[in-house]
Amino acid sequence: TRCPAVEETGIKSTVCGPESFTPDHKPLVGPWPYLDGLYLSCGFNSMGMMLAGGVGQELADWIVSGSSTRDIFSMDPRRFHADCIHNANWVQHTTHESYAK
Repeated sequence: TRCPAVEETGIKSTVCGPESFTPDHKPLVGPWPYLDGLYLSCGFNSMGMMLAGGVGQELADWIVSGSSTRDIFSMDPRRFHADCIHNANWVQHTTHESYAK
């Protein structure tokens, strides 16, 4: 056991925070095209802990230098057309939880 105290003590309860899911199950990382100076790093679809270090470094570099140093187009918030994101019906029907237990 890596943590004997946990094994001996046990876990009484756990709390999960709200999850965020995108229509294509990919994060939103980069500048938001509708508000200058706002950068997004969200929608990790339960992969936040796994992606946090690399995405955090890339986003920091992007903010400082003005462009990303890696090809992260699949995470670019601009991949969703404005007509879609402003359509509440589209957002509701395409953004669903795909959390695998």
